[in-house]
Amino acid sequence: MAEKDASARLRRAVKENNLFLVKRLIKRTEMRNSDPYNKRYTSLAWAAVLGHEETFEFLLSMGHDDHEYSKDLEDNTILILLADARPPPSTPHTPGPPDQDFLGATLRMARMYIDRYPDILDWANQDGKTALHVAALKGNEELVRMLCDLGADFDLADNEGNTPLHYASAWGHVTVVQILIERGCQYSARNNQGFTPSDYAYSISTRDTLQDTARI
Repeated sequence: MAEKDASARLRRAVKENNLFLVKRLIKRTEMRNSDPYNKRYTSLAWAAVLGHEETFEFLLSMGHDDHEYSKDLEDNTILILLADARPPPSTPHTPGPPDQDFLGATLRMARMYIDRYPDILDWANQDGKTALHVAALKGNEELVRMLCDLGADFDLADNEGNTPLHYASAWGHVTVVQILIERGCQYSARNNQGFTPSDYAYSISTRDTLQDTARI
């Protein structure tokens, strides 16, 4: 049965990347349209996590976050959600986008968002993690590089005292380790338990890369 509630229809249109319907429905209901069942995701958040770049760009151009930045129940900003985003699983009827296409879309959306709201760059969630923490943990090399280029603070510590380098090292993301150290991060920073990124190295080769890059 067709949904009569405009807010439910808008949510579905955003999830299905139906831009034509989205444009019609935002004239009838509040554009942000926080989802009461899924971490309070706004329309822009759904477009971000699903990789719907065209819908995301339209909502952004309409001033979706001009008066209040989107944050979910854990205080994840759009930028943090994009850093954590992964392609939706494929089904027989709806094949998901290739990983590279999806990651390319998330990079472009992140750049669009930062260009419009540059002060969001180092905002953290409830755990104290910024988008750079999450991108380093996920091994998203291109996003880490972009965030650093745009001035993200690579030495910020989260609530446990971990910097982005702690996460890159712990998860064995060697290239991210190199990027962060080459940008000048504090490679010997200690977390709340007194451990350095080298102490958390995923493997001996990760530790050696970290130490060699820092030495150079």
